[in-house]
Amino acid sequence: METLINPLELLIQINLKLDRIEEKLSRFDGSEYFDKSKILTIDETCALMHVSKRTLQRYRDERLIRFSQIGSKITFRMSDVLQFLEDRGIQTKKEKKNRL
Repeated sequence: METLINPLELLIQINLKLDRIEEKLSRFDGSEYFDKSKILTIDETCALMHVSKRTLQRYRDERLIRFSQIGSKITFRMSDVLQFLEDRGIQTKKEKKNRL
C-alpha cells in the first residue's frame, strides 16, 4: 500500500530547513576570506601600502612582493600584500583600529 505524503507537512519541513540555512548564513562572516582573496591593482596596492608606484616597482624588481602579470596588466593578491606587510612588522589601518 502506498504512503500518502501530506503536502502541507512537506512544505512545513522544507520551510524549517530553509529557516535553519538562513540562520547559519546570517551568522557567517566571510569578510576576512573575501578580503584576502581579493585581487588588487597597482593603485589599490600603493594606497594600501602607503607607497609610491616607483617603490612598489622596486619591490617587484627585487622580488620582495609576489605579483601576477598577464600582458601589461599587473595585479597583487590581498593575501600576498598583507603577508609582505606582516613580514616587515607593518600594520594596516584595520589592524591599528582593532588594537585601539
